[in-house]
Amino acid sequence: MIRSFVFAAALLSAGAAFADLITMKDGRVIEGDVILDDGVHVKVKMKHGALTLDKDKIASIEEKLTPEQEYAERVGKLDASSFKAQLDLAEWAESVKLEAEAIEHFIAAWKLDPESARARLPLERRDWHVVDGEWQDPDTYYKGRGWVRFEGRWVHPLEYGWRLSIQIREKMESQLADANARVRRHRDAKDRAAAAALGAERAIAERERARGDAEAAEPQAKADAKAAERVRTDASRGVDRAQFLYDQERLRQQRGETNALGAADDDLRRAKRALAAAEFDLVEADRRVTDLEKTVAALGASIDAAESVKAKAEAEVKTEAAAESEAAAGIHELEEQAAAARGAEGKAKAEWERAKPGK
Repeated sequence: MIRSFVFAAALLSAGAAFADLITMKDGRVIEGDVILDDGVHVKVKMKHGALTLDKDKIASIEEKLTPEQEYAERVGKLDASSFKAQLDLAEWAESVKLEAEAIEHFIAAWKLDPESARARLPLERRDWHVVDGEWQDPDTYYKGRGWVRFEGRWVHPLEYGWRLSIQIREKMESQLADANARVRRHRDAKDRAAAAALGAERAIAERERARGDAEAAEPQAKADAKAAERVRTDASRGVDRAQFLYDQERLRQQRGETNALGAADDDLRRAKRALAAAEFDLVEADRRVTDLEKTVAALGASIDAAESVKAKAEAEVKTEAAAESEAAAGIHELEEQAAAARGAEGKAKAEWERAKPGK
């Protein structure tokens, strides 16, 4: 469709854009305002930005008035004294979601025929009310009667008081629940810290007993090591003596003299075995002393670590106990406030149930 200059001027003078329906050859339908058509491309202004289309892909462009423009045309032709004309225009405006215009013409139709349910009911559905022969919107009507806007709707003062008392009660109960939860959290943390302190104390006692046992065993182990050293020294001297006698007997043998080389050899072998056994015993005795010394040192370090854990846990017990006491301090007052809020809610609800006025 070719737009003429005259049509474009008329469009601008209307003060509102046309809503164009653009049907593409692939079946898509696009709604917007054609703001450019250069024969090759068509640019469409849409709600969010603009879209450029290839004109050869467009099947048709249908120019359509917006609801506001069509309303302006209908009003221009309206017979204001006709009940039917006013009602028809009101119902049409309602169908295209022109709310203010629909209400205006429903009221105009009602004034022409106050008995008409078709004119009256749409207004009542919108919570409009007739006062002294004039329709009032909900805000004007309810505000004039002392009603209160609450959570998006108008409520009677007594209902407002009841619903407000529910919120106050819920807030008090929430604060009380939070306070009790804080008390429980701090109490649990305190109990965990106390258990940790007790565990550390038991570990310290066990390790101190073990260290005491190790320290008590040290003197004997050192004495055993010294004894083993003496035995090894004696065994070494025994080897030296046996070696000397063996050498003497061997010389006699070499000179052809009577000798006891066989017995000397046996004695030397026994002396060496005794020395080897004594050296083994000395190594074991020294290892025992070293092991005990290491055990005492390790237990001392472990005791220090356990004492640090105990000190930290005991400090945490004090901190959590103080926090628990602080959290518990306000609970009685909150319980009283929650009870008072429940009582106030019950009273407000009873007052509202007794009254239940109509609108």
